Amino acid sequence: MLGGKRARLEGLLVVAVAALTFGLLEAGRHELWCADGYYHIRSAQILRTHGISRTFPWWQETFLRDHWADKDFLYHLLLVPFTFGHLVIGAKAAAVVFATGTIATFHHVLRVLRAPGAAWFTLALMAFSPMLLARLAFPRGFVLAIALSLAGTAAIFCRRERLAAGLAAAYAWTHISYHLLPCIALVYDLLRPREDGRRSFRMTAWTVSGMTAGVVVNPYFPNNLRLWWVQNVDVLWTGWEVREDLRLGQELLPPAPGALLATNAGIFVCFAGALGLLARRKRLSPEGATVLLVASGFLALTLRSTVFLEFAFPFAILFAAIVWRDAGLRLPRVAAAALGVAALALAAKTTATMVDMAPRTRLPDLWGAAAYVRDHVPDGETVFHADWDEFPQLYFAAPGKLYLVGLDPTFMLVTDAARWRLYHDVAYGLVADAYAPIRRGFRSRYLFATADDLDLLRVARRDPRFLERYRDHAATVFELADDDRPPLAWDIRHARVATDGFVDLAAALGLPDDGGDRCAVATAEIGGPGQRTLGIASDDEIRVELGGIEIYARSPRRSPRAGVPGGPPLAFEDLDRTLPDTAEREVEVTLAPGPNRIVVEDCRLGEDFGFFLRLR
Repeated sequence: MLGGKRARLEGLLVVAVAALTFGLLEAGRHELWCADGYYHIRSAQILRTHGISRTFPWWQETFLRDHWADKDFLYHLLLVPFTFGHLVIGAKAAAVVFATGTIATFHHVLRVLRAPGAAWFTLALMAFSPMLLARLAFPRGFVLAIALSLAGTAAIFCRRERLAAGLAAAYAWTHISYHLLPCIALVYDLLRPREDGRRSFRMTAWTVSGMTAGVVVNPYFPNNLRLWWVQNVDVLWTGWEVREDLRLGQELLPPAPGALLATNAGIFVCFAGALGLLARRKRLSPEGATVLLVASGFLALTLRSTVFLEFAFPFAILFAAIVWRDAGLRLPRVAAAALGVAALALAAKTTATMVDMAPRTRLPDLWGAAAYVRDHVPDGETVFHADWDEFPQLYFAAPGKLYLVGLDPTFMLVTDAARWRLYHDVAYGLVADAYAPIRRGFRSRYLFATADDLDLLRVARRDPRFLERYRDHAATVFELADDDRPPLAWDIRHARVATDGFVDLAAALGLPDDGGDRCAVATAEIGGPGQRTLGIASDDEIRVELGGIEIYARSPRRSPRAGVPGGPPLAFEDLDRTLPDTAEREVEVTLAPGPNRIVVEDCRLGEDFGFFLRLR
């Protein structure tokens, strides 16, 4: 009776500390700790209001658009009660509930496995692993998956076959790593021979059966099978082999080993101490051997991708607790109390440090531009966004619009590598004319670019067909004007270039992009007759002739515009009339019957070497 009361008190203490810790973490930050949380809470709200769907039109350039599989389906179902009211507050509340539940599950697993000092080891997990603490504050499905993996491991070790199967089935509805429990069961069955010397694989069979049931009896079957392969094979391969091109999220990149060890030193000390104790006692149960292999595997994977620490650290402390149990050690009550107080103090210090850091680790402030998209872009339009990680905030703020890809760029890469390469080149500003791929290739009439997309912004702002509709310090939204004009064929020295967009003289002449002064002449023939409006846009020194007559000339070098170095002073009343160097200038022209020869003499002065010319 006394032991049961003590266990309940310890459990209440763990829950109280965890709830307070994660409550402080969520309260110390105005926004969510992870941008993906905006996707999850919005998905739960859409699931509540629209039901289950096997399509996901918000990712137009992925295989999941028409063959949707929600890898976090159970998590989204459990999030539904938190979608009644303010969604951000609901997501924060859910993060506290699920993180606290995971810590409570860890403590309960230690109690079930009869590990002494269960509360001490649980507090040590919180005190020694600030990186894990931060990730547990994320409103994401892996937090629930950690709890299921720990509970499933305990069910396997206790030979609770039906419970293990049920947890394996629930795992398949929760996270893409649903193969984990069958793998743990297989390792345990291999390490635990029967009394007659033969091994039994009943637990493996039960967990595989549960996992299979969860995969097949699933609203997204068989789409979830391809998603499993993409997430567990393609995503990791691309993350380890071609990460530079994909601009992957930080969690898929390897952590700095020094920072990983220094920040979470207590975890590695506990793990190393358990190994040292094991070397002295030379006694390890099948449970301990199994957890050793699991923890070692996850720790090794953490060195390749930070994302694996969320499983590595709990299993490392679980291994230490089982080794302590197997060694038959017991701490005096005074020492246990002292360690508990120290663990509480360390957990409080870690929490305080993270709360203090919260305002300095803000997400990009895309909300103003996202609100413009919500209010001014028609529903059903596909918005071209220059990076995959902008999707969660756009989807949360403007769910009525469509986007290209989100959560991971690999979804687009494996769908169509050629279209991903085009997307990559446009987003990096590697194409001279971004209008054609965005407007015609990706069927987008709107471009969303952040302040970090400098090269893409440079390409867009020099093109008069990109109409800037919104700009703040963080992002810009462009509308792409309709343009059905046929391309003009330009003769540039020995090259012939047909384009309705930017005439890239550097590319046509094979010149290096070194920013040096260059001059070139481009000629073309246009039809007639009649009155037309010629639009010319360039930041270079430029002169235009039509039929041998000069119709336009501009030299920022000889006549700088008002307000720039070398130009006249800028009067306050002239602010609205001042044009940027890349703005389009219009000239009224009269075309003669038959072909009209147009000549453009261009000398590079700005960032680009070339021009836009349109006849309307």
